Amino acid sequence: MSLLNNLIKLLYGVGLISFSINKTVYAIFNKLHALNVAIGRTFNMSFALLVCINLVFVITKLQFPVGAY
Repeated sequence: MSLLNNLIKLLYGVGLISFSINKTVYAIFNKLHALNVAIGRTFNMSFALLVCINLVFVITKLQFPVGAY
């Protein structure tokens, strides 16, 4: 009976430990995902900004060709 009790306690402890590890891992992954989303958003914004700058550059190049000065 005491062996069974100890086994149950052991399993319960292992369950608690694995549960806390899972919670920690889940929290870390959540943070990483949020970080990835933030990085992706800033990258998308900077990429859009680069595209706009390139478009402006191309348009100004078309309006003022080299040698027109």
